[in-house]
Amino acid sequence: MMTAVTGILEPLSDCFPLGIWTGWALYHFFSINPFIFFGFHVLSWLVLDYIQLRTVQNGQLLFSKAEYVIAWIVRELTSTYVFILAVLNPHHIKWGRNTYKVKMGGLVELVQEKSKLQSL
Repeated sequence: MMTAVTGILEPLSDCFPLGIWTGWALYHFFSINPFIFFGFHVLSWLVLDYIQLRTVQNGQLLFSKAEYVIAWIVRELTSTYVFILAVLNPHHIKWGRNTYKVKMGGLVELVQEKSKLQSL
């Protein structure tokens, strides 16, 4: 049951949906301008993600800050769409050389190994 609830609520934890919902709530409860809040929310999320990436990489990144901003925006704009596609077509996931089937509870089952298929 926890996996189903997590799966349903997961898109709401992304930057843009969370910013929209929070901006709406802050506007209705505290009369805070949702557009100003949303701009601050997105900017702070972008900066904190950059700081986290620099910390994990332990140094200079292999791309510019402008490239990072573009990639971050594309990722955030497409994450909900990718999630919806995964929910609508949950049958198989290709990861590396293998294909897996997702079962209830988040468990996976190996469907085929590409290396064995190529040798046939």
